[in-house]
Formats: sequence, C-alpha cells, structure tokens
Amino acid sequence: MKNKITIFLILLCFLSISCGDRNIKAESDLFKCKSDVMIDSDHVSYIKLTNYYERDDNYYEILPYSLKMMEEAKTGYDDFFTTYLKIKFDNEFDRDNILKLEKPERDFLLYILHEGALADDISCKDVLIDYYKRGIGVEKNMFKSDSIYKSAGYSR
Repeated sequence: MKNKITIFLILLCFLSISCGDRNIKAESDLFKCKSDVMIDSDHVSYIKLTNYYERDDNYYEILPYSLKMMEEAKTGYDDFFTTYLKIKFDNEFDRDNILKLEKPERDFLLYILHEGALADDISCKDVLIDYYKRGIGVEKNMFKSDSIYKSAGYSR
C-alpha cells in the first residue's frame, strides 16, 4: 500500500511539472514556438501558439501556422476552419455561418474539412457528419454522414 501511495505521489509530481509549462510567458518563448512550428512542424509548440493567440483574442495570427501544420504534419485543419469563420464573423463562431459565405469560400472550407477528415482529424469529421446529415453547405447525404461517423470510430 505504501508503494502505491509513493508511486501515485511521484506520478502526481511528474504530471504537475510536465503540465506546468504549457503557456508562452515571454517574447523569446513566442519566437521559439513560432520557429519550432515553421521549421520543425512541432505539435507542442503549435498548441502553445493556438492557446496564446486564443487567450489574447489574436486568433487570426494562428492561420499561417495552421497552414504549415496542415501541409507538413497533417494537423491544424479544425483550427484553420474555426479561425477563418471567426475572422469572417467578428469573433463569433457558429458552424452554420458557412452558409453565409460566398461559394468559393464555402467550397474552400469544405475542402479543408475533407482534408482534415482524411488526416483523421476527429473535429473535422464531427463537422462533416453534421453538415451531411443536415445538408449544410453540401447536399444532404445520410450515407456519407454515416460513413464518416463509422470512420471516426463511433457506434450507434
């Protein structure tokens, strides 16, 4: 019993230390995260950047980094989709706002979502399931909705 408590306390200390430095605290941290994303497509640095920019309401700053991560690491699709809609609609995010976009913009965002789904981004799959189920921006298609649902690992 004493060993279990000791192991638990060690794990707790390790988790608190490893989870404690998830924020960007200085300009040098910001520069390092930007560099790590652009040069190495570093996922942890990308998450730090998204958190930093979301917190400061500079969400639009994440777009170039999302594009880089989409190209190199096959991640960041949902961040791009969300940020794009927030920019277009004054910081208001609503999935259904895609209907208010011009067709080329709507098609581009749908392309981003499909690419994300192919890269196994669960958030993109969730949006596409909803869109195909309700016919939002795409033709209503329950077969595609169910197919994406199953590929996401969900079961009914």
